[in-house]
Amino acid sequence: MPIKKVYFKNGFQESEEFYENNKITGNSKYFYENGKPKTIMSMSNGIVTIMNYDSNGKIRRKEKYWNGSIIELIDF
Repeated sequence: MPIKKVYFKNGFQESEEFYENNKITGNSKYFYENGKPKTIMSMSNGIVTIMNYDSNGKIRRKEKYWNGSIIELIDF
């Protein structure tokens, strides 16, 4: 499974995406310029889970989707 990694000019990783048949699959990670996680998205059995973080790395929101419809939303 090909992996696409993008980096900020400061050397920290900006994103990491896994592809299969030219579509994002599995886990994708997006980061702030300071290297802390911004968004982590995972896909499993048709369910997409998205975890959103603030710039200090603290979790702010968890979202779950099934067939494009939100099935869970938790703000922290």
